[in-house]
Amino acid sequence: MKSETNGHLRKVLEFESFRFYPAERLLEQGGKRIRLTPRLMDLLILLLDHRGELVTKETILQTLWPNSFVEENNINQAVSSLRKKLSNGVSEFIETVPKVGFRFIVPVIEAGEEIKLHGQVSRTFVQSKSYLFLLAAGVIIAAAGFGYYWYLERGRAASKNGLINLTNNLAEDNFPMRSPDGKKIVFTSNRDGNGNIYSMNIDGSGVTRLTNVSAEEQAPTWSPDGNKIVFESNRDGNFELYVMNLDGSGQKRLTFDPRTDGGPARFSPDGTKIAFARSGATEGPDYYNFDIYTMNADGSDVKQLTTDKEYDAGPVWSPDGSKIAFVSAREKNFDLFVMNPDGSDQVNLTKSPESDGPLDWTRDGKRIIFGQTQVSNGINQLWIMNSDGAERRQLTSFVDNSYHVYSSSSIPGKIVITSRKEGNSEIYLLDLELPGF
Repeated sequence: MKSETNGHLRKVLEFESFRFYPAERLLEQGGKRIRLTPRLMDLLILLLDHRGELVTKETILQTLWPNSFVEENNINQAVSSLRKKLSNGVSEFIETVPKVGFRFIVPVIEAGEEIKLHGQVSRTFVQSKSYLFLLAAGVIIAAAGFGYYWYLERGRAASKNGLINLTNNLAEDNFPMRSPDGKKIVFTSNRDGNGNIYSMNIDGSGVTRLTNVSAEEQAPTWSPDGNKIVFESNRDGNFELYVMNLDGSGQKRLTFDPRTDGGPARFSPDGTKIAFARSGATEGPDYYNFDIYTMNADGSDVKQLTTDKEYDAGPVWSPDGSKIAFVSAREKNFDLFVMNPDGSDQVNLTKSPESDGPLDWTRDGKRIIFGQTQVSNGINQLWIMNSDGAERRQLTSFVDNSYHVYSSSSIPGKIVITSRKEGNSEIYLLDLELPGF
């Protein structure tokens, strides 16, 4: 018998109806390959390597995003996506340990497959390790910025005149958002310790710190008149939405809910309302059931717009206020939807196997700029399409993981991005033709 084999065993991990081959980075269910992006594959390998053990969020960040500054909510989104890939409607595969990390909890059998010379495989069990733990509800607190900037975290756009460097600091500068008049940018930076909100002129001058608390302040966006900034903070325990004047004065808490209220929240074009996303629970599986809400600009009259038991977030108002674009996982992958401001007439515009999410509308309201992650290679690109989903066109040709697109810019032909090409995250303007913008 031994002469019929090459003497090698390949490792196989079996759990529920899945078979996973770590060396080949191959996941199968019922003989059918389950495709994972490289990052989800890394996450699965990490959890299986430490099955039955707590894997902290710090370990996940260091493994999936080495030498990078990213928000904790990237972990939530990655785990949520992996859960969807593994979901069989019966078992819960990944346990959340609130504020700490995650644990792979289903029984796992480690086996070996003996590979024969003629390519046929006979299975031989080598070792068996089974772990079964009681489910415990919980989740790590989400950081801000879950409005789908994660899906544009890679890439390099083709540039006509190159990049204009706006910040030059050894810290991490992230989540830039241009002002309505295009003269200023508000952003998040940890240059003075923890993450706080800063503003600067569009040329990078006049950097001013707007918040100064020992908490995390993130995901700032402007009111239509440029006089107010709404942002997310956990200064009072959980993440809530706050508003302040453009100079940082008059900081006021807007939401009071034990669940996570997430940015980037967006003012309506007339400045009377704010759209945002709220988690479905304080912990447990329902935490990931984010839904979209609106409220008056002073925090009153909170109304829920989406009720689907999946991830809805990232609301972006159309320029005339007649529509809200958002991203949803209700059809098993992230698609770009639009709806009326009261939540009615929710329509899927993209309907593709790729992961899509809204970034901005063109100023004339006729087109939507969105990001798309390609299933085949995990590369993210920037696209534009008509507001009804027709006439899609790819805008970028990203080739590495140094660039992040955050917001469009009122300066014609430029968008605001961050780049890690110098090692840390800095803010740039990038030349890019945007029709109708």
